[in-house]
Formats: sequence, structure tokens, C-alpha cells
Amino acid sequence: MRYCLSLFLISLFISSGLFAGFEEGFNAYCKNSPKHFKEGLFEVFYPSIYIAPGPDPSVTQVVAQVAIKLSPEEYARAKEEFARRSKELAEAEKKVNKLKEEYDEEALEYAEMRYKQAKSKCDEVSAKIKAADLWEEEQRNRAKKAKEAKPKVVETHKADPEKYFKLKQMMRQATMSVEMMHFLGDNSVTNHFPWPDASIKVYVVNDKAVFKKLKTKPPLICPVENICMDKKGREMLVFIDAKTTNSFQAAFNYMVCGQAFDEFMELVAFKEAAGDVVRVGYCAEHAKLDVVTTVDGDYDLPVLEEKKLFLASQMIDPSAIDSRERCLYYLRQAKVFTKPLMNLGDSEFTMFLKNAKGGNSRMRRNFELIRLPKEWGDGFDTFCMRLHEQAFLPLTKSK
Repeated sequence: MRYCLSLFLISLFISSGLFAGFEEGFNAYCKNSPKHFKEGLFEVFYPSIYIAPGPDPSVTQVVAQVAIKLSPEEYARAKEEFARRSKELAEAEKKVNKLKEEYDEEALEYAEMRYKQAKSKCDEVSAKIKAADLWEEEQRNRAKKAKEAKPKVVETHKADPEKYFKLKQMMRQATMSVEMMHFLGDNSVTNHFPWPDASIKVYVVNDKAVFKKLKTKPPLICPVENICMDKKGREMLVFIDAKTTNSFQAAFNYMVCGQAFDEFMELVAFKEAAGDVVRVGYCAEHAKLDVVTTVDGDYDLPVLEEKKLFLASQMIDPSAIDSRERCLYYLRQAKVFTKPLMNLGDSEFTMFLKNAKGGNSRMRRNFELIRLPKEWGDGFDTFCMRLHEQAFLPLTKSK
């Protein structure tokens, strides 16, 4: 009930326009007591507790006793053997005690060895009987539970989100990813990049409903659904849980690199000057993102289908992407489209970005700035013709 009330209040505040950015909504979600740290480019705010699936790994788990099934005849023989072994053990113990009283050291050593052997055999048969008893008990309990038909309880434990998701390590890697972007060595941007430490605030939520209420509108083409940025690019809202960790680092890198890419283009030209395919392809290749990330986990395909591939013209001048499948196709095709441009070298690729104009509609003219390798042809038209066979078709084959 308390949880539902919290969500209702968050929804009410957002719908009434009381939240500016992510901070107020996040504080309401965390009840104004979030934890935080600074690492590299980021200042990260996160809930104090995450309810993680599975048992607590810090608690020593009791090893379950082994249960075995014995037939009635086998169980009876085990009981007979246990009685015999118990008698042998009692006689061996009596012998040891007698020799201790007689101070017969030589005979005592042999008697103690026989006692240990007898005890080992007796313990072995006893364990076998206990395991058989346990098996019978388990069968009775299962039958009882089946009659009661109670829902299965999912085991969980409380965890520190920073340690559970390795948030500091993620921020370090994202900082390194930005610092390694091709164009940051250009003299014209040294006063703007790299960003100061802790210049981007990151708000971490583990509740899908809260994330959906607070998130901003995504760009026209965005393969990352579980992370968003504010309009100024200095605040990030991220959703992460145990199901979304596989590609979270790559997705986070992609979003941060995308912001750096946009700011670079605004400095040297204007935001859309290089075109959507170059922006998506470069940031995804640099971040090593190969899937569409969602609040429910990764949307992935082992290979693409040839009949569903975008044409080169559709890659250059895309319309709105209305499905995760189409977004995944665009993402992977954009990466192989842009890779030949990145392979020109840092300085030439940076020069292309600085001189590109007109965005998607001027891609043909922008290609006049590029000296492509011979295998890609001598101009825009040849490059587009060869894209399908040399870049797109390999995406339809298993690696």
C-alpha cells in the first residue's frame, strides 16, 4: 500500500509539472535519502538498498544433506548391518579402554586402529540410513505441499546497489570511453573537452514504473531505452536491475559518447551536420554496443535477415524507427556503414566531421571530403553500391 502511494505521488507531481529535471522525482523515489559518490566525469546518486534476486552471497549457505532412495529390502539390510557394526564398535571401544588400564602400548596402538576402522564403517552405514530416512521425509513433504498448493516463494536479499552493479567501475570505464573519442585531440575543442570531473549527474533507479514516469522523450533513433538525458546533457536517468546488466556498460557509454559527439558538432558546425547514420554508427562502434537495451533486458538477434535490411538510401535519410527490431537493424548497419570512415584515421575522420554540412540531406556532398580506400570505390555512389555486399550481407551470416 505504501509503495502504491509513493508511485501515485510521483505520478501526481510529474503530471502537475512540479519536477524540473530528474532530481526532484528521484528524491521522491528515494524518500530524500539517496547515497552518492563522484567518479571521473560523473556524480552518481542511487538508492541505499536494492532488493536483489537469489540468496545473500555474504551469508554462508548450509549444505543440504544428501537424500537417497532405498528399497524396503535394502533398508532392512542397512539396519541389520548397522546393528552389527554398532556391536563391533562397542567391542573395539571396550578393548581400547581395557588396554589403556593395562598400559599395553603396543597392543593399544593396534586396538585404536581397529576402533577407528569400526567407527568409520558404523558412521558410513548410519549416514546411509539417515539419507534414506530423509528421502522418505522429502516425499511426504512434497505430497503435503502439493495438496496445499501454495505459491512458490522467490528468494531475495538486500544489496548495496553500488557494489551489486559495480557502479564506480562503470563510471570509470565510461570516462575512459569519452576520453578516447577521436576528435578530442583537435585543438579547436580543447577549451570545451574533456568535461570537468563530476560534471554529469547520474540518477539510478531500480523501479520500471518510476523510470517510465521520469524519463524524457527519446531521440528519433535510439537503441538505448533504459537510459535518458535531460535537454542540457548534464543529467542522466538510468534504470538498472539484475536483468539489464549484460549490455548496460555499452549502453551507458553510447549515451555519454552521443552527448559528447553532439557537443563537438555544435562547436564546429551544427548538431545534425554529420547525419544520423554517422552519429549512431560512430557512437555504437566506439561504445561496443551491439543490441537494443530495454527495461526488460537486451533485445538481440544472432543474425539479421537479408530481406529486412535497410537500403543505403534509407540509412542515410531514415524515418522514425517504430520497433526494436528495426532499431537493431539500423544500429548494426550504421556501425558497418561508419567503420570505413573511422578507419581513415583520427585526423581525417575529425576533419570530415568538422566540414560536414546539411546533415542527412547533404550526405552525398559531404562524401567529397572523404578519401575512401580503393575497396570502397571512388565516391558516394560506388560506396553505396558496395555497402550491401561488403558490409550489410555479412550481418546476415553467423559469426
